[in-house]
Amino acid sequence: MKILIICFALISSNVFGQDQFTYAKELYLSEQYTRAVFQFDTLLSSIPSGGKDRALVGLSASLWMLGDTKAAYDNMNHISNRDLSHQLETALLVSSGDLYEVKSSSHEKAYLNELTDLEADRVKSPVLAAVFSGLIPGAGHVYLGAYQSAAIVFIFSALTGVSTFEFAKKDLTTPAIASGVLFSIFYMGGIYSSYEGAVKMNQMKISKPKKDLNTKYFPILRLDF
Repeated sequence: MKILIICFALISSNVFGQDQFTYAKELYLSEQYTRAVFQFDTLLSSIPSGGKDRALVGLSASLWMLGDTKAAYDNMNHISNRDLSHQLETALLVSSGDLYEVKSSSHEKAYLNELTDLEADRVKSPVLAAVFSGLIPGAGHVYLGAYQSAAIVFIFSALTGVSTFEFAKKDLTTPAIASGVLFSIFYMGGIYSSYEGAVKMNQMKISKPKKDLNTKYFPILRLDF
């Protein structure tokens, strides 16, 4: 009778753990990382020490995605399967843009080739956006399709530029300097913001395809292992 009770308890614990892991994994995949951390941490306290690797992988990955790399490494160090721990560390480093770990095998080279092609397929050139803004204030934003920003940059640059010229023509030194400083701020700010706008536009375009590529080559990022 005692043996049956023990077996039932073990089976119940395993099923409960499976359900908890599935729920925690769903939270992780839906990018609810804070809730996933709580669920994986709860799971760790309810399963035998020999079966904790899966929960530790999920917990480490969730913490990494939240930016807590120290806690992620602390938990990775407790994963008993060293190969699994190495796979996870490599995948997480790759997901963060560190490609040092992926330069040897043909599998990894295929990943790098696809990543290079993906990053080469950009929407807009940041340099071209900056050059346009340098030639005509606001032109870089027009190139990006940010017409409201283009109008603001052009109008304020034009107003401060004309004011600087008029003040200087009338030998009003202090107002001319103040207006010139404002013109410089709008002019240089327009160049910088158009450059950054192009960079962010490119990042947004490849964000999901890059995530899909990472999980394609590193299924452990989907917690498939």
